[in-house]
Amino acid sequence: MANFCTKCGNPLEQCTCSNNQTVILSPSFIEIMKNRMGIGEPETNATDTYERGMKIAPDNIRLNDGEVAVKQYDMAILRTRWKFMRAEGRLQVTNKRLLFRATGRSIMGRTAIQHEFAIDQIGGIEIRKDYRFGILEALIALAIPAALGTSAIGARIGAFPGLLLGILGLIPFFALKKMFLLKVIACGISVAGFTGAYASDENIFFGLLAVLSGIVALMALFLYCFKPNLIFTIKTTGANEAIEIRRKKTAGLLSLFFGNNSSDKEEYTGYSEVLPWRETEIAIREIGAMISDIQKLGDFGIEKWKVD
Repeated sequence: MANFCTKCGNPLEQCTCSNNQTVILSPSFIEIMKNRMGIGEPETNATDTYERGMKIAPDNIRLNDGEVAVKQYDMAILRTRWKFMRAEGRLQVTNKRLLFRATGRSIMGRTAIQHEFAIDQIGGIEIRKDYRFGILEALIALAIPAALGTSAIGARIGAFPGLLLGILGLIPFFALKKMFLLKVIACGISVAGFTGAYASDENIFFGLLAVLSGIVALMALFLYCFKPNLIFTIKTTGANEAIEIRRKKTAGLLSLFFGNNSSDKEEYTGYSEVLPWRETEIAIREIGAMISDIQKLGDFGIEKWKVD
C-alpha cells in the first residue's frame, strides 16, 4: 500500500506540501467500486473530493516565488441537481494573486474549477448576493398540493381524519425554520386533508379551512421558489473585461432535454446554481479593502490582513 500525504492526498513522492505526514490510506468500498467501474481517476478518487480543511495555496496549488497566502473564504456552493453535480468554492487572496477554486463530485467523478487573477491587474470587484425565482421548483411545488388534493377527493378520507390531517399539516409552516420544501409538502397534506373532509361532509366550515390552507400552501410555495443566488464579478484594469463567477444561463426547461443553447461565454461556471456559503457575507465586507491595501501598502497591507 502506498504512503499518502494527509493534506493533499497525493503519494508522498509527488507531494508538494511543506509539512507532509506519512499515513496509510486504505481505499474505501466506494473508492474500490469507482476504480473498477472506471468512474473518475484512481488518483483523485483517493483524495478528499471537496478539499475541506485545506488552503487553495499551498495545499492544492503551488505558491509563486515570494508569494504569501493572506486569507481564504468559503465562498460558494455550486450545484446542478438534475446532473447530481455539486462543488464547494473557496476564494483565497495572496500578495500576488486572487484565487477561486471549486472542487466537487459528479456521476462520472471529481470536478474542478479554478480561476487565477493577478492582484495588480484587478481594477474592481462586484459581489452580488440576491434571490432568483426557480421555474423548475415552482412546477414541482405546484404538483405536490394538486396531487395530494386530488387523491384526497378521490379517497373521501372522511371528515374527522381529514380535519386532523389538515391541522397537523399546517404546523410545520409556522414551527420550522426554513426547510421550505418540507413546508410545501406539509401544506399540501393540509390542503388534501381539509379538501377530503369537505368532499366527505360538504360542510361550509371545512370548505373555508380548505381555502385558508390553500393560501398558506401558496405562501410556502412562493418562499420555496425563491433561491439564493451569488454573482462574483472581477474587473481588470486597462481593459473593458469582466470575469464572472455565476450560474450558467439556460434556454428554458427544454434545455434539460435538448441541451443548452447559450453561447460559450454564458456558460460561466457550468453549474445551474451558484449559492452563497458560510463566509460570503464576510468576503463582501472585506475583499475590496484587502485587495486595495495589498495593492497600495504592500507588506503593511499583508500584515494587516494575514491570518495564520
